Amino acid sequence: MADSDRIVEMLKAKATLLIQRERELYALRLSRERTTAWLRTLHRLSVEVRLEALGDMCREWAAAMVGLLHFQTVAAFRHDVATGALSLIEGRSHAKLQDRIVLDERARRVVREQRGGVIRRSEGSDTAALAEALDLQSFLWFVFTECEGQEVLLIAGVAAGVAVAQDVFSSDDLVYFTMVARHLEVLFTNTNLIADLATATRNLQELFDHMRQAIVAFDASGSVVRIASREARFLFQRERLEDCSVRDLLYPGAPAYDVDAASFEEWVDLVMNASVENWAKYEAYAPRDVVIERDGQHTVLALEFRPLVRDARIHQLMLLATDVTVERRLESVLRLQKAEHAARVAAMRRLIAGGPQVFLTFVDSARARFDRCDAIIRECRGLLLAGAIDEVFRHVHTVRGEARAFDLVELEDGARSLERELDQLRTEVRAASVLLTEAATATLRSGLQVARSALDRECDVLKAASPAGAAVFDQISVPRSVLRELSKYAEHGPEPLACLVGRLSAVPFGITAAGVIDSAAAWAEFQGNEVTVDAEPKELLIPERLARVLPGVLAHLVRNCIAHGIEGPEERRAAGKRETGTIRIVATELPRGVCIVVEDDGRGLNAERILDCAERDDGMTNESAGAKKKGSPGAAPDPAKLVFLSGVTTRDVPDALAGHGVGLDAVQSELDRVQYGATIASSSGRWTRVTLEPRAPRATE
Repeated sequence: MADSDRIVEMLKAKATLLIQRERELYALRLSRERTTAWLRTLHRLSVEVRLEALGDMCREWAAAMVGLLHFQTVAAFRHDVATGALSLIEGRSHAKLQDRIVLDERARRVVREQRGGVIRRSEGSDTAALAEALDLQSFLWFVFTECEGQEVLLIAGVAAGVAVAQDVFSSDDLVYFTMVARHLEVLFTNTNLIADLATATRNLQELFDHMRQAIVAFDASGSVVRIASREARFLFQRERLEDCSVRDLLYPGAPAYDVDAASFEEWVDLVMNASVENWAKYEAYAPRDVVIERDGQHTVLALEFRPLVRDARIHQLMLLATDVTVERRLESVLRLQKAEHAARVAAMRRLIAGGPQVFLTFVDSARARFDRCDAIIRECRGLLLAGAIDEVFRHVHTVRGEARAFDLVELEDGARSLERELDQLRTEVRAASVLLTEAATATLRSGLQVARSALDRECDVLKAASPAGAAVFDQISVPRSVLRELSKYAEHGPEPLACLVGRLSAVPFGITAAGVIDSAAAWAEFQGNEVTVDAEPKELLIPERLARVLPGVLAHLVRNCIAHGIEGPEERRAAGKRETGTIRIVATELPRGVCIVVEDDGRGLNAERILDCAERDDGMTNESAGAKKKGSPGAAPDPAKLVFLSGVTTRDVPDALAGHGVGLDAVQSELDRVQYGATIASSSGRWTRVTLEPRAPRATE
C-alpha cells in the first residue's frame, strides 16, 4: 500500500475514534444532565412542595416531568379496582387526554399483575392493550395503592402518532421514574397519616377543651411545658401558663416554709427520672386536692397525676385538676344532714330503750296544744286579743321546751320562729289593745302548720327507728304480774275477754325479729358474705306464746340462710346475681294463726349432699324422715324433710355459725312446743323458702 493510502486510513481511524469518543462524552454528559434533573425533581417534591391533597401532589409531579425531564405526555389516574375505570387526576400532553377510560380485561390484568415498568405498543401482548387504552406509543408507568378499592396509576411517555427523536427509554429513565414515583407514593401516604393524625389531634383537643379539667404537663424543674385544655387558663386565671411554676399554680402565695407546698416539691423531685415501674408506689404520696382562691372565694381542686414516659423513665408529669367545689359543698351538707339524722335516730332509740311512753305522751300533748292554738285563732275571727295571743304563746313555748328535752331540733326551730312572730304581735296588740289583721292570722296558721309538720316528721323517725314500726304509737307498759293475773282470769272468763287479753300480751313482729336483723351483718361477715335482712310488717301482732320462741327460731333460720344458702360475692356475680344476698322474713295473719316465711335468694338445697349425709347416719329411720331411705324399696327420702333431722348438715367442717347438724332440729323442737310446724321448699341456684305455720288441730277419736 502506498504511503498516501496508509496515511488516509490512519486519518480515517483517528476520525472514527474521535467521533466515538465525542459520542461517549455526549452520552455521558446527557446522562449526567438527566440525573441532575431527576434529583432536582425529587428534591422539589420532598422539600419545596408543601401540599396535602393527592391532586396537588400529582400536579407538581406532572409539572416536574414535563418542565425538568421533558416528557411529552404525563398523567396521573385514579384506578377503581372493582370496575377497571381510570379517572384523570392530573395530566399534560401534546395530545388530548381522556377524563375517563375503562380498561378491558387484558389491560386490567397488566395493572393487576404488574406494578410498573416500560410499555411499547409495538411489543404486542397484554401490554399493548394498556398502551392502546391510554392512546400512548410508549411510556413508563407505576401503580400504588391510595386507599381500599382505589389505586393511582402514574404514566410518563410519548403519545401515539407524535414523531420524536428520543422514542426509546433507557434503563436509567426507568430507574429514576420509579424512584420518583415511589417517592410520591411515600409522600402521599405520609401526608394521609399526618392528616389523620392532625384530625385526631384536633378531635382530642376539642375533647380536652370541653372537659371540666385543667390539663397541663410539667417537667423536672416544675415548669409547665404544655397545655392540653382550655379549662387550664380559666381555672388558674392566667392567660399564659407556659413556663409557670406548678407549685405557684397549686399553692399560690405559699411561703417557702409551707408544709404542703414543700412536700409537693419533694414529691416531684422523687418522681422525676424514676423508673416507671415505681410509679404506683410514688403515686400514692401525691396530693389529692388543694384549695385555691378565685374571685375572692375558695375553690377546691381534685388532683390527678399521670406519668409521661421516655425510655422507661418518667421525664414529665401530666396534671389533671378538676373544680369540685360544688360537689364538696354538697357532700358537706349531706354529711351534716346524715349526722343530724343519726342524732335524731339515736335519740329515738334511747327513748325506745327506756320505754316510748314518755315521748308518746309528749306527742299527744303537743298535738293537743297545736289543736288548741288553731281553735283560738279560729274563735278570734281576726280579732286578736292580748289574752288570746298570750295563751298561744304559752302553748308554743311549752312545746319548744319539751322538744329541746327530746333533742328534736327541727321542731324546736319551728316553734322558735313561731315565738318570734307571736312576740311581735303581742307587742303590737298591747299597744293598741285590739288588733284586726288577716295577714297576722295567716302568718300564725302558717307557723303552726310548719311546727305540726316538724312534729309529724319526728314521729316518722321514731316509726323507722322502732322495731315495732307504727305499732310503737299504740304501745304502753303493763306490769307483768298484773298481766299474768288477768290471763288466769281470762281463761275462765268470757271469750271476748280472752281475746282482748291475748292481744294485750301480743308482741309486734318487728320486735321479735329485731335481734336477728341486728346480728345478721356480723354473721355474714364471718362467712365472707354480704346480706340484707328485711322483716315485714313490723306492726303485726304475734301471739305471746309464739313470740316466746320466735326470736330463737328466726336466729337459727337466718344463720342457716347465711351459712348454707347465700353464696359469696364472686359466686353470685358468676350466677348473674347482686353481690349482696337478700333474706326476707314476712309475717301474714291467717284465720287460724300467724304464718311466717323466711326466704333467701341463695343457691338452694344441696339435695345430693343431704341424702349422702342421711345415708351415712345409721340412726336415721324412714319414719322420722317421713320418707324411705335412699336405696330402699319405695319412694326415695325427701331432702326437704331430712334437713330437720339431728346431725344432718352439708358442711364438711363445723364452725361457730353452722355445721353441727342441730339448727333445724332445734327449730322443729321449739315449734313443737307451740303447735307450729315448718316446711322447706327450694329452687336449685335460685332460692330456699321456710314456712312456719300453725298445725291443724288433731281430730278427736
